[in-house]
Amino acid sequence: MGRNPVTVPSTVRLNEVIEIMAARQIGSVIVTREDSPAGVVTEREIIREVVKAGALPSDMTAERIMTPTFVRIKPESSVEDAARAMMARKGRLLVFDGETLVGILTSTDLVRAFSKSTLNPPVKEAATMHILTAAADETVASAVKIMFDKRVGSLLITEKDQPTAIFTERDLLTRVLDEGESLNRRVGNFASKPLIDLPLDSSARNAATLMTERKIKRLPLRSGDKIVGIVTARDLVELFTKT
Repeated sequence: MGRNPVTVPSTVRLNEVIEIMAARQIGSVIVTREDSPAGVVTEREIIREVVKAGALPSDMTAERIMTPTFVRIKPESSVEDAARAMMARKGRLLVFDGETLVGILTSTDLVRAFSKSTLNPPVKEAATMHILTAAADETVASAVKIMFDKRVGSLLITEKDQPTAIFTERDLLTRVLDEGESLNRRVGNFASKPLIDLPLDSSARNAATLMTERKIKRLPLRSGDKIVGIVTARDLVELFTKT
């Protein structure tokens, strides 16, 4: 669990939210109204507004883009109960001690816990075998549009039809928007490389351990020398709840 969760007042501007998230290397902030949690802004909400406006809407406030949905859990909740709540209710997990917000629990936190679990199903049981790609020479704007339309948090970036990097929501936030870069630049300039991957026949615990060690949330899977699938932190959480 992340203690001392990052909060912002509802009136703060979107560009300030992005600066905070980029500086802290976090995927969400909690929006408060009159010192009480009112919603959450995640990388997904930021992508939505960028796609709608075709640029970063600097006059937008956190309250206007936040999702008001979050799940309350208690500090004594088990990892398994927290994971089931995340899957069932599709919201960020905020940890409350009584009425006091004391932390936030993310899929990354749960994957870290499951990396030490005795459960160890095959990672391919959680994998998505349909890979979404974008050529390195495509624009950031077109890549982000694909991510928004397909409701995914990343694209594999190809050069000469071969995956060589990955472009994620975090890359958009920290390398493009926070740096004031144009959305018309080539997406390959901002993608994460080298590509970190794992054999398709690996275990879910190996995937969880690699994600935790490399501080990543998405892991391409290969068969031989070909990328054939991808697994996310959320996929692993869902898999462990079913095992």
